[in-house]
Amino acid sequence: MGKIIAFNVGRRNGKTLLEAERWKAIAKGNIETYSCDMCGADIEVINGKFPDKCPGCGLSISHWNDTEENL
Repeated sequence: MGKIIAFNVGRRNGKTLLEAERWKAIAKGNIETYSCDMCGADIEVINGKFPDKCPGCGLSISHWNDTEENL
């Protein structure tokens, strides 16, 4: 008799799809990096999708500065 094997097709801890999207954006040059004014953490903007909170301190981001000195 054969054994039934289940494959995990979708997500591994919810990160696999995000990692794949990030690597594709890196290959296409679609990642921008900003710094948090409060904690100094690096914030990646992938494919123009700006996060709502800082990944470092969790501070809610109300607006983004788009001057070249912040890039």
